Amino acid sequence: MRDARADDHMALLAIDAEPDTTTLLELLPDRATRGARAHLRAALTWRDRQNEKAMIKFDAIQTAIDGLDVSLAKGLLRKIDSRILSDLALARFDELLLATEALSSELEDIEKHVAPSSSDKRKRRGRFKKG
Repeated sequence: MRDARADDHMALLAIDAEPDTTTLLELLPDRATRGARAHLRAALTWRDRQNEKAMIKFDAIQTAIDGLDVSLAKGLLRKIDSRILSDLALARFDELLLATEALSSELEDIEKHVAPSSSDKRKRRGRFKKG
């Protein structure tokens, strides 16, 4: 149900973005116009709430990046629908996405240059003992 409602809101926001929408609404009977405007207000409220939730997640993503937790940062980024973000929120989203990818690459480079620990070697030897 939630996905269908989100899709409805996204469609209404797309319609609202069209320049001809206001003109078309004026051509409708008053009752239909009031109903359409009520649905548009609900979609705008939904979009604002989604942006607020995203801003909260941005703080969590930054904390994950600061803690070098790339998988958590990527997981939180995946939960954000960037299609509905305001321009400011979209810029922050892009910034965090780039920071996460940069950290991921940096950590991969570090892992390539670090030799495996000796405890890893012992575990491997112990599994293949001859009887």
